[in-house]
Amino acid sequence: MSEQIIIAKKQEWSKMAVTVYNTEVQLNLVAQNAIKDITHPITFKEIEFSENKLKELKKIKKDIEVERKKITSNFDELHSRLMEPEKLLEQPINNLTAAIIKVKTEYELHLKKQADISNEKKKIEEFVKSYINQHIAEKKTKIFYYIKSEVELLSTLKINDINEYITKRKQELDIFNYITINKPTYKSLLLTNDEVNGIINEQYADQHEIINMLPSYLYLEFEKAIINKNDASVVNNLEKIEQERIKNDLIIQLDTNAINIDSISNSNIKELKKHFEVDMPENLASATFIMAAFFNNINVCKSKLSVEKWFSFSVKQAAGALSKVKTDDNYFTPQNVVFKEVSKL
Repeated sequence: MSEQIIIAKKQEWSKMAVTVYNTEVQLNLVAQNAIKDITHPITFKEIEFSENKLKELKKIKKDIEVERKKITSNFDELHSRLMEPEKLLEQPINNLTAAIIKVKTEYELHLKKQADISNEKKKIEEFVKSYINQHIAEKKTKIFYYIKSEVELLSTLKINDINEYITKRKQELDIFNYITINKPTYKSLLLTNDEVNGIINEQYADQHEIINMLPSYLYLEFEKAIINKNDASVVNNLEKIEQERIKNDLIIQLDTNAINIDSISNSNIKELKKHFEVDMPENLASATFIMAAFFNNINVCKSKLSVEKWFSFSVKQAAGALSKVKTDDNYFTPQNVVFKEVSKL
C-alpha cells in the first residue's frame, strides 16, 4: 500500500470520526428534547394529548434510526471484511477437531479391545486352573471312598500275605491305572481356537507334574490304609483330611479386577470429554416427549437449570437438563427420550 493511499485513508477516517461525533451529539439532543416534556395521563381527558405525544415520539425514534443507519451502514462492509479472517479459520478448526476426535475415539476403542483380550486370556487361565483342581478333587474323593470300602472288605477276609494282596489289588483296580484328566474346551468370542488351545496347553504344562504324581500318591495312601486296616482312625482321619483338601481346591479365587490399560490420561494428550445429548427429530411428538420427561423427573432436572422466567422455558432447555442428568447417570432412561453420546476435545 503506497504512502499516498495511506494518507488518503487517514483523511477519510478523520472525516468519518468527525461525522460520527457530530451525529451522536445531534441525535442525543433531539432525543433529550423529545422526552423532556413527557407527562403520563391521569384522566381520560388527557389521553388524546398523550397519544399524540406517543405518536410524535415514535416518529422521532424512527427518524433517529434513519440518521443513525446513515452512519452505521458505512461499516457493514467493513464488518463483513473484518469477519472474513474468523470465517477462514472456522472450517479448518472444525475439520481438525473432527479428525482429532476420530483418531482419539479409534485409539480408545483399540485400548478397550486390548484390555478385553487381556481379561479374556486371564479368564481362560483361571478357568483351566479351576477345571484341573476340581477334577483332581473329584478323583481323590472317588478313590478315597474306594480305599475305605477296601479296608471294610479286608475285615471280612483272611489274608496271609498283606503285601501280595496289595500288589494284586493294584493290578485289578483300573481306577489306579487310568487317572487321566482330559483337557477342557472353551469358546471365546475374542480369541481364535488356536489362541485358546495355546493357553489351555500352557496351563496343563504348568499342572503336569501335579497330575502325573497323583497315581503314585494314591498308591502310597492305599498301602497305608490297607496295612493299618485295624486302626479305624487312620481311614477316618484320611477321609477328613481329603474332604478338607477338596473343599480348599474348589474355592477358586478368580481375579476379576480389570486389566490396567495404558490410558491416554497418563500422557500429555487430553482424554476426550464425553457427554450425552438428546437425539430426536425436531417435531411436535419429540417436544411433547421431552417436556413430559422433564416434568416427570423435575426433582433431578431442576438442579441442572438456571431459569428466571418459567414462562419463557423452552423445549431446548428441557432437553439440555435431561442430557446433563444422563451424562451424570448413564442408567437414567426417561421414557420416549433418545440420547446419543458425543465426544469433544
